[in-house]
Amino acid sequence: MKTLVIHEMREEFFDYPLENYILTFDDALYSQYYYLPLINKISTKKIFFVCVGLIGGGDRRDQFSGDHKLFPSCYDAMRKWRESNNNYDYMNVEELKCIEDEIGAHGYSHLNDYGTELYTQVYNLQNDNQKMFEWFDKNLGIRPTKFAFPHYIEPKFGRLIQKRHFDEVFVDERTTIEKEFDL
Repeated sequence: MKTLVIHEMREEFFDYPLENYILTFDDALYSQYYYLPLINKISTKKIFFVCVGLIGGGDRRDQFSGDHKLFPSCYDAMRKWRESNNNYDYMNVEELKCIEDEIGAHGYSHLNDYGTELYTQVYNLQNDNQKMFEWFDKNLGIRPTKFAFPHYIEPKFGRLIQKRHFDEVFVDERTTIEKEFDL
């Protein structure tokens, strides 16, 4: 079964045969939580890959109850976070606790660049993993068994590094929903 990756959720995505795919959701964007009641109705395997450094605190917000909303793109949400540390477009801890499907790891800091030297790449990834594992333990009490790289990395290298921490590692196996359905 083919695996799709979805960032920000949009109304039109529900018009496609999502039950024919393994669905993965990256970054823990608020739009994913908002549409969670509809996502939960899709009968297929789902994994929510969480970049924990983007997660804030606060109370649970509204979820879908018939009103379709537009949300910022994942790129706009990331830009806002990087420029002003504003993580409003991401889920908070209480919202993450509502996810009944599997939660996977997507890093701590959403690293763009692991460095050019092998030693630097390993060092950066190990530090990011350590902070991520501490966050998962403290906030959700879980240890994810699946990992999806937040950005492209050379597949052989990525699997080699992460296999010591995870049962399954996603590097380049997933297709974006936009590409799959020519959106």
